[in-house]
Amino acid sequence: MANSLFSYRSSPLLSYNYPLPTAAYNVFINHRGIETKQSVASLLYHNLQNKGFKVFLDQKSLQGGEYVPAAIRQAIRKASVHVAILSPNYADSEWCLDELHLMLKTGAPIVPVFWEIRPSQLRMENDNGMYTRAFHKHKQAGKFNIRTLEKWRKALRRVSLLEGSIYEG
Repeated sequence: MANSLFSYRSSPLLSYNYPLPTAAYNVFINHRGIETKQSVASLLYHNLQNKGFKVFLDQKSLQGGEYVPAAIRQAIRKASVHVAILSPNYADSEWCLDELHLMLKTGAPIVPVFWEIRPSQLRMENDNGMYTRAFHKHKQAGKFNIRTLEKWRKALRRVSLLEGSIYEG
């Protein structure tokens, strides 16, 4: 089933006419690497590359010697379209959450892929949900202030309301 997930006909990303010529990358893929890099993120990357899109996926696109945070921020700012692969442990990663917030700030379209989660889980309406638990861990760690946690929470809520694709394992 995985190979059919991102076929030309089923993917909103491939069926929409996005403005391609003005960006360094046509598509930026935001994902939780430990969960999705070897599966859905790589599959999506290769399928989009085969369709002629210039795609940023960290492991495949970063050059040796590049300062990783700056390269990722630049790729996000210059991409025409963003894909957020939202997975069960996505909210555990401050990198994922920061990237998502920046993606929203650019104003470029975001196509969410809900991978083994439901959009409602991003809204953290359930006090015992996986994203709620991740935010409790971030808060307890004391590494992030309330303002940062709130901007991440708002970013997740906004993305949860976007049209996307839901895939359950």
